[in-house]
Amino acid sequence: MHNQLSLSLTIKQLRKNISYCLQINKVLWSLVFSCLAISFTSSAQSFKTTLTASENEAFYQPDYPLIFVSAPIIEVENSHGGMDGTYELGTDILAANNPSGGNKLWILLPDGQTKLLFPLDIHLEQNLIDTPEGMLNNGSVIEPNLSEDGKTVYFSYFHDADDKMPQSGLPKLGADLYSINISALLSDYSLAPESLAAKRLTVANITTNGMLTTEELYKNALNSQLKNNASNNWGSVYMHAEEMRTKNGLKLIYVSDKKRISNSNRSIGYANHNFNLFSADIGDDGGLSNHQQFQYYTTTSSLSPNRLRNGIAFSYQATTEDARHWQVQGISSSGQWYPLFGYGNSPGAAHLSTFCVKNKGQNPGDYLITTSYYNLNNNGFGALHSLKLSMAGMNAYDLPEAGVIVPRQLGAKLLTKGVTIGDSPAKMHNGISLGKFTTPRCGMADELFFSHTRTSANKRNLDSDKNRGIYRSYIGFRNNLESFDATAEVNIDAGDGIAKIIADDSGTVNLLWPLPVLTWQQRSGDIEQTYSAPAVASNTTIQAGDPYAQVGTSALWNTDRRPFDCWLGDSGQVPYSPNQANKNINAEMQELVSQSAGLNRVQNQVDFCEYLLPENVLGVAVNLTSNKLRGAYGNYQSRGESMIGETSRLLGVYSVKDQQDQSFKAIIPANVPFDFHLLDRKTGLKLTDTRSWHSLKPEESRTNCGGCHQHEKNKAIPFEDTFADQNGPMDMVNKTTFIDYDAICQPEVKTSTLPSLETLEWAADIWPGFDKNCSSCHNSSNSSDEQALTALSYENEEEAYKALNDRNFISQTLGAIGSPAWWAARGQRSDGRNNDLEKYQPEYSQNNWGFKYSRVHQEKNDLCDGNSPDEAKWVYKFGHWIDNFQHRDTSIGTFNTKLDRYHPTINSSIVGVCTSGDLHIGWWDDSGQVKNILVSINDEPHLELVDQNNGSKQISLGNLQLTDSIKVSVEDPTGNKQTYQKSVKELSVECTVRFEGENTKVTAEPYNHDHDYTDAQTALSTVLANRSLEQKPIELPDVPEDNSNIESTLSLPADIDLPIDVNINYSTMELPVIADSYISQYNDSEKRMNFGGSQHLRIYRGTDRSILIKADLSDAPPNRELIKANLKVFVLKVSYPYLPKLLAFKITKPWVEGTQRWGVRPDGVTWLENDYFDHDESDENNWLTPGGELNLLSDYGYGANGLIKRTPVVEGEWLSLDITAVVQSWLISPETNHGVMLRGIIRPGNLIHLASKENEDETLAPKIEYHYLGEPVVN
Repeated sequence: MHNQLSLSLTIKQLRKNISYCLQINKVLWSLVFSCLAISFTSSAQSFKTTLTASENEAFYQPDYPLIFVSAPIIEVENSHGGMDGTYELGTDILAANNPSGGNKLWILLPDGQTKLLFPLDIHLEQNLIDTPEGMLNNGSVIEPNLSEDGKTVYFSYFHDADDKMPQSGLPKLGADLYSINISALLSDYSLAPESLAAKRLTVANITTNGMLTTEELYKNALNSQLKNNASNNWGSVYMHAEEMRTKNGLKLIYVSDKKRISNSNRSIGYANHNFNLFSADIGDDGGLSNHQQFQYYTTTSSLSPNRLRNGIAFSYQATTEDARHWQVQGISSSGQWYPLFGYGNSPGAAHLSTFCVKNKGQNPGDYLITTSYYNLNNNGFGALHSLKLSMAGMNAYDLPEAGVIVPRQLGAKLLTKGVTIGDSPAKMHNGISLGKFTTPRCGMADELFFSHTRTSANKRNLDSDKNRGIYRSYIGFRNNLESFDATAEVNIDAGDGIAKIIADDSGTVNLLWPLPVLTWQQRSGDIEQTYSAPAVASNTTIQAGDPYAQVGTSALWNTDRRPFDCWLGDSGQVPYSPNQANKNINAEMQELVSQSAGLNRVQNQVDFCEYLLPENVLGVAVNLTSNKLRGAYGNYQSRGESMIGETSRLLGVYSVKDQQDQSFKAIIPANVPFDFHLLDRKTGLKLTDTRSWHSLKPEESRTNCGGCHQHEKNKAIPFEDTFADQNGPMDMVNKTTFIDYDAICQPEVKTSTLPSLETLEWAADIWPGFDKNCSSCHNSSNSSDEQALTALSYENEEEAYKALNDRNFISQTLGAIGSPAWWAARGQRSDGRNNDLEKYQPEYSQNNWGFKYSRVHQEKNDLCDGNSPDEAKWVYKFGHWIDNFQHRDTSIGTFNTKLDRYHPTINSSIVGVCTSGDLHIGWWDDSGQVKNILVSINDEPHLELVDQNNGSKQISLGNLQLTDSIKVSVEDPTGNKQTYQKSVKELSVECTVRFEGENTKVTAEPYNHDHDYTDAQTALSTVLANRSLEQKPIELPDVPEDNSNIESTLSLPADIDLPIDVNINYSTMELPVIADSYISQYNDSEKRMNFGGSQHLRIYRGTDRSILIKADLSDAPPNRELIKANLKVFVLKVSYPYLPKLLAFKITKPWVEGTQRWGVRPDGVTWLENDYFDHDESDENNWLTPGGELNLLSDYGYGANGLIKRTPVVEGEWLSLDITAVVQSWLISPETNHGVMLRGIIRPGNLIHLASKENEDETLAPKIEYHYLGEPVVN
């Protein structure tokens, strides 16, 4: 064993005596500590537990063991008189593969003992680790997890975390997966850890003479031909292992960068390269076999898988725009992904999650608890949030932050009240630091462990003691999953405060990753983890063994996306200007814009938040997205920056132009990353995109999105019985549908026989047409137009590209639809915004290039006039290029945009008899060809095919055992590869599942919603109150004494519905509505439309749309006193609810209902006429005031304003408006009964849909609830 020294004294001596080395960097410090041979083991490291703590220190000892990790503290004096921490723990997303040396794995036993598990000298002697002899403190353990049976601990080990590559700072030797069987120790606490069976599960890197060769590093690369031969290569990493049960048995899920690829988005440092999820079979001896990629998020990183009741949750980099933005996603055991937590947490990270069961208190059920923090500067420390798993994916768009509206998750709750997730030191409360949290882990039901620090926990800003990057964390515990005050006095019985489990008061180590040693049954109540049916059980037309999947959705128009204008500024009232945002990243909340994909078109200048209208949707484009090959960054730039963005290839366009419900379904390649572009009907260009990536398993069918990114509660539309559900899918693997323009720039959908279409590039594809059409005004070599040259001037393609980007004339944020350069080419502004707004006007002298369309472009050079079809086609290409990262090749080098960065895909299946049939193999590549296909059995070659077109082949396997392994690999002409390896048993199980289909036996069950949060619990006021540590009650506004402001969202007396006196003997009957319609001034076209035949009665903000309703009072009992009359209407839908209300007014002129729905010749009431006559030729039938003639002077009890009644609007409920006063007047003078008009008070983006009398459900028709004095009248 190494001699053990306490770091605390040594560090103090170093601080005092080596003052001249204060600025020494981390690498040198690691050398200093290595030379001093400082290390520690179970015999010397002293931890405080219940055994050594005093009674008043609030320690708690669980009655089962707890595994944890210690991480050395290295602090040096800074120039401000405080201390700086100079170490990485491995907890932060951006340093997960770069911990400092010295992390060690421990176990706390129920008797209070602590024992060091790993690394030990014996592990070095057994050649289990590659750590240099005598340097165990350079190795580093991270992220332990436990097996389903609670007997095996898995973890990652960096062999020499302090021997880093000079440029990247990443460990040269990488990391491997290990396991230790601790069952013997659980039976005998006196057992020495040296006797436990430790096992090395992977060999990431093999050194030659102490060096890593390029061939070794790229042995598992996605493309081993395109490798980086520079000395900066670091060792491959295998880490974050977690068991997962599947239909095919128990798997080990882990992450690795062995594919040697990088993230396709913005990056932060070298640590920001790509980690993928992999799976491997766990053998009887605990070893691993049949490694294969589990999910093809090859464009982004995946980290920290943790077990759920079915499948896993994991952290992943969630957007193309910001390397800091991470979310937690779920994947079922069959590989089907779904969103969990982190949506809208711009620009922070959701990371290090854990599965929990809650039994105590309200809303019992399954939860995910995760750390939320601003990454890079907080070492993975932040706040803890919980998510009720049955409510995953439910969002609202009503959270005000810094003057803007951001999304929030309805099932999420902040557990650590008052704790910051921002990039700043921890906050104080009652004179005590709230601190920050990381690495949460749940034990049995209602038990939560975590690492907690009372320090400032931030290395960006100095705290009050002039310190930065200081953590000094301990292991804490709570015995309930409710929100809490971290400064509260500890009372375990009452569930208050934080009890300590184990701490290090010597200041030498941080304590992290508490791992309760429990079986899965003890944690979840299930004997085994449940599993769902493999993807091959899906009902598709895909041939078994082909590498294809099916994707679709119910209604492309049904989206929660809004223009950025809806979310920005004063409650969504400020028009968005990308020009201002481009000048200052914080202007107009550009951080929010970077995380969220908005609608590129504003549909309504009065109502930025209007939901997407079906008539504005053309269809959807599905794009294959590229991998960024390590070492092949490319001779090109994107977005006008040196940053290299992903390229894409079009798989196909699905048009819904002539399809009523706008559902879609298509066959696409499986096991490849892809994304969606929702397409604008007018331009054929991008309305919005997903800002992230997706991937499907072979033969999987994914059609349950409920729309095009629709995560609002109860807004999803089922796919069943849609047009796409009832009809066959579009083929996007053998041919490619694409958009082209006709001679007047109208989009057309055409078909190519190629399997995909390549990305467009500036110099070759766009620049020639740009210069041809723009040079007469903007090329300074040709033009003398000073005004045009001031706006945009260039002499060559590079200058033109730079100027377009620098002046934000082409916008990645708003796509071509929001790009002034494209407006110039198209000859009109296409984004729906007000071109004359002051903020959009340019000031060239101030380098403010504006956000404005100049009409001179159409006057001088109309490319869409029908006379230049080739120029019209170029207009579309220009827009398509803008929508796809605006790539420009910077040289003729190999690694330009035309390089094939897309891997092929391959699949196989046993066909015929499931235990002994032939093997059907299918392959696909974006180029249409593959170079090589190799089938191996037990690593011995069995079949090789060369130079094949996309297709399939059936081969004989011979006599194989269930334990035999089949490996299939495919390589395209550029060298991109895909490989998978499965046992014969797994292939046999999949074959059986295909036959069984929906009858396949599974153990996983969908969540029910019996204990979901109620609407009251998820109300914004409740959520905001629960976040705060302040005990002040939420102050609700007083009800004004009058109704002087009838448009106010505050409660008014007019909103109060007074009940009938209980002492009155009365009867009730229902009177029918004989006419209802709505009228609209939303645009000029709708002003002339009749909607009398519509099933819905629609209202938008203010008076944009209004509803007219007339009732038949002929059956009202004569000679019976009217007690009360209520107009009853049923609310079908409320979008973006924010205190919406209905107002009722009396109509004073007759009107005709009409029979039309939308877009056809009217035959009744419109916005302009009470009964359609001609609108334009005469004033006959015109309303005196467009929009209807109302009584706005009478006082019905709420002021001389004509207001009859107001009522709050609630979706899915009957609303009641007391209109007794006007009904009484109609009974006296029936000729004055022209009905009532309903208007809305709703925030921008709101719409209200009521059921009309034409609704397919007749029981939802409007009606009058008529209460009269005395016994019921018999007709």
